[in-house]
Amino acid sequence: MVSKRKNNNVIKRKKLIASAEIYENLRDQLADSLSLEIHTVMDSDGLLRSPTTSSSCKLYIDTLFSILLDPYVNRKFSMCRPIKRAVENWMHESSDMSLQDIGAFTGPLVESNKQYDLYSSTHPWFPGHGLGYHMWSGVFILMGALTESSNNPSNLLEGLRPKDGYKNTITKILEADMPISNAFKIEPGQELIVTGLI
Repeated sequence: MVSKRKNNNVIKRKKLIASAEIYENLRDQLADSLSLEIHTVMDSDGLLRSPTTSSSCKLYIDTLFSILLDPYVNRKFSMCRPIKRAVENWMHESSDMSLQDIGAFTGPLVESNKQYDLYSSTHPWFPGHGLGYHMWSGVFILMGALTESSNNPSNLLEGLRPKDGYKNTITKILEADMPISNAFKIEPGQELIVTGLI
């Protein structure tokens, strides 16, 4: 007999996939928006601003992990500023939404420090929302390639610097069929196990 909790997760997962399919045609626009935000992080962070060397790669990856994935692991999705800002900027720049529409689409008051369920769709940058699903998927691919020991993370990290760096780096990872660390072979809404990862 399947437990009620497992059935609920299966139902939530199916709803999430259906929701993500609605936003599939926006994937490139979202990647452009996230590229600008990651460029800003790389340009403004004291450590990430300096060029990557083979000896600094682990520290760079740790820093990006804390910026991009600690909010996911801790289930405080609004604390991932690059994803949150990318979605907000996309709404303001690329959509035909009025400010009132954006407010309704964004959802209730943002509580940055509040923990949420992994499938939560409270705000569009959450992994349980169709937009957030695509954003988190890309971050999993990026961090999975950066933490995979058989890849050259120095080249990938340097590739993130330009304003279109994230989008180009993701494309490079996918086109080259680069290996992804097993921990990141998950979909948004699933648990990310980071023990022994970095």
